[in-house]
Amino acid sequence: MSSSSSHSDLKTLLDSARPFLRGELESVNERLPSLVRSYARLARESAGTSTVPSSTTSSTSTESSSYGEPKTQFAFLASSTLPTPTPMSTSPSSTPPRGATSFRDTWVKPPREEAWRKKVRSLVPANGIVVKQIKTGEDVVVSRRLEPGDGKPGLWMSSISRMGALYSLLVREEAIFGEERKRVGGEKVDEDRDEDLELVIPPVFENCTRVLDAGEQIKARDLYWEAVCDSSKRGLERAEELLLSCVEKNPFVGEPHVVLGQLYLSKGRFEEAEREAEKGLTLILQWGSPWDKRMSWEGWISWARVLLMKAKEKSWPRTSWGIINLGLIK
Repeated sequence: MSSSSSHSDLKTLLDSARPFLRGELESVNERLPSLVRSYARLARESAGTSTVPSSTTSSTSTESSSYGEPKTQFAFLASSTLPTPTPMSTSPSSTPPRGATSFRDTWVKPPREEAWRKKVRSLVPANGIVVKQIKTGEDVVVSRRLEPGDGKPGLWMSSISRMGALYSLLVREEAIFGEERKRVGGEKVDEDRDEDLELVIPPVFENCTRVLDAGEQIKARDLYWEAVCDSSKRGLERAEELLLSCVEKNPFVGEPHVVLGQLYLSKGRFEEAEREAEKGLTLILQWGSPWDKRMSWEGWISWARVLLMKAKEKSWPRTSWGIINLGLIK
């Protein structure tokens, strides 16, 4: 792919993502904001809360950002279901009330403590969650102390890639059905088969033409995790090796490319940094959801754009103040 074509594709992706980044969902489809609100309401009801967004914030933008990765997934347990301390006194005095040795003594357990504990246990039992072993079907108890996990990216991409490959074949066969119908004079769309629905192939996995091996997926994830967690101990050279091996085994996610771009920037290798930052940004935009969920989709896009901008400028800050000012509008 030529450089000009690559830049054009990236601009198109950014233009497509902008309504989601800005919370302007109605510009995508006038019914989309109400759909997001409906999903958010269902998520709150399933979590046993009826909290509504602040009146000072757009309800659509609040719900779409608070209840999931960009407008597609929603949190299972809202924070409002958790207890918060309630002060006994609202006195503005700078000293603790009489009989208390510190302000800590003026805080008490919230009312209905047992109610929230019962709700939590109904969602995540104290003894853990029973799940089925994926191959044998046997019951396996997973301790709730493992939740929410170690923060590693999930191992779901291999399955998604196989689903995408199957979907692309279905799209091809549906096109054959349409051509066969036209040859016998059947121009009318068969709505009983939902032929009025447009079948769109997602751009991920090279337009659903590639399948990610399950074993390679695990190796790539572990290489990435070692690179981002142990780089301070092992050094940048080792981190570069790990990231290059990661993207070789799993070239379909953007975050490793973004981190690699940042590493190249710190070394002054600006052309390589630009290539990796652009590749990572493109992939993250295509997915519409982060692979490394320690940072939001919007956050990854913002950071990748900053890296791409600095790579094109062929500059990278060498001081903490310079890092703080990254992204500053000139």
